[in-house]
Amino acid sequence: MNTKKAVYPKVAVDSFMAQGVWTLFFLGIIVLVQIIQHVLALNTGNSNTSFFVSAHVSSRIYMLVIGIIAAYSFLPYYVQNGVTRKDYFKGAALGSFALAIAITLVTLLLTGLEHLLVNGLNLPLVLESSSAIELEAEEVFIANLIQTLIVPSPLEASGFSLIGISLATLGKYFYYVVGWMIGSAYYRYNGLVGLGTILLSILLGMVYSSFWGTPVGVFLPFGRLLLSLTLPMAASFLGSVLVIGFILCCIRHLTKRVPIKA
Repeated sequence: MNTKKAVYPKVAVDSFMAQGVWTLFFLGIIVLVQIIQHVLALNTGNSNTSFFVSAHVSSRIYMLVIGIIAAYSFLPYYVQNGVTRKDYFKGAALGSFALAIAITLVTLLLTGLEHLLVNGLNLPLVLESSSAIELEAEEVFIANLIQTLIVPSPLEASGFSLIGISLATLGKYFYYVVGWMIGSAYYRYNGLVGLGTILLSILLGMVYSSFWGTPVGVFLPFGRLLLSLTLPMAASFLGSVLVIGFILCCIRHLTKRVPIKA
């Protein structure tokens, strides 16, 4: 009896390695930016956010972008090389989750090194932790929207705890699958469907953020209801996983039997 070896693990490894190379350049850039910010803070006497906090914010944007890119590049590549769409989906989902874990762990290690250098050299620099991140109500709708979608909750950006690491990883993965869904929608359909997917992604992003205490109610009529719910951490975590699972189901539907463009 012939047994066909599963292909998706190789897809997961290959996609992880390919995006890992992109990520090395990304990490190099944000490390350089952090060093420049520290130098400026030392000269002005101001404090600066720790690397884990600043990296987590920029990592959300980065994961969103490469999720969109991956939807356009990986799907046609693998299908044209004989990989089924199902194996592509499973492999890409696993590879991107591994990437989210890797980015979180690397930024955590670099943050530890940052603290060692600041303390070891007795630098007059205050590194702000997640407790310094507070969303402020703005008059402009767009400002509130960006704050809600980009700025992590204090618990999510706490870093040096199991729950902090878990939530930081989950947050990165959420933005990757959001980008993947948007890219898949634009790849398969026209711009109108893609625009609708963007609006859906914004709504899902606000729902996801509301699970962890982000003040969505500042600009959403029903957001205050979401914020008024005091959910146990397990329920918030489950809600976040369900939102990600819903997005993955949408991606599977979008990529299933999708025609490959030349």
